[in-house]
Amino acid sequence: MVKRKNNDKNIQSLKTQPLFLRKLQSDPDIFPAIRKSSISFYYKKGKLFEWKDGKFSTHQKYGVKFGSKDYIGEGSVASFRFSDNFLVDYNIIKSNCKAYQKSEGIGIGDFIKNNKYTTKKDIVVLDIEITLTESKSNIDRIDILLFDTIKKVLKFVEAKDFTNKELWASKGRKAKVFEQIDRYKTKIEKKKDDIVEAYISAINSYKKLFNLKLPNPESIDKQVVLFIFGFDRNQLQGRLEELIINNDAIKNQDYYYYACGDPSKANINSLFRGKPI
Repeated sequence: MVKRKNNDKNIQSLKTQPLFLRKLQSDPDIFPAIRKSSISFYYKKGKLFEWKDGKFSTHQKYGVKFGSKDYIGEGSVASFRFSDNFLVDYNIIKSNCKAYQKSEGIGIGDFIKNNKYTTKKDIVVLDIEITLTESKSNIDRIDILLFDTIKKVLKFVEAKDFTNKELWASKGRKAKVFEQIDRYKTKIEKKKDDIVEAYISAINSYKKLFNLKLPNPESIDKQVVLFIFGFDRNQLQGRLEELIINNDAIKNQDYYYYACGDPSKANINSLFRGKPI
């Protein structure tokens, strides 16, 4: 079940940290996300830092610092060490994080950068990488949660780069992404009251952390919009139209999509509405 509750002590302690004050709270590339008893700071789709139990942590593959030589000879030993000062090594850690991101994660990051909850828009990105199940053996993560601050409605979005194989099935067959969306819709309907309550808690934390004026959500839209990006005009008029938009296997089955080649230019209002397939 989704849980998004942080105590005041955890948030107030974070607000005294130099890494947060000098980097994380002002970096437009960073998306802070409230979690159960922790706060994650995403860059693109990678968790750059996590604040938990009064300290920051990062993945070791992001925190490694290599020596001055880019290349090593066969049989030689590479020179590296791990960061012992995240503030000083911030740009190195951030660069390492980006290097591990695939095109899909980079595209999602480009979209949320312009639309996160700290912007003064009617519809904002409220969360990313949302897990709706407690089972460790079968984890579904929905990419994006939107929030209409006027109507006070939440809406989930599954985002896919055009190269993602889960988007595609032969004509007349249902692609894997729509099976994902079916699962999401079932879980959302089952846990809708808990989800709303969780994001009321999250927004209370965001208010304390960033002095925001956000209303509390009151409901969840039952639809999950498929956001497709990373294609050119020819691909839109070819494979995308044939295998998704005009595919009889998914036509009139209550699926919605929004397509935009460059995710940084996506219209968040159009994404929220989506188009029926």
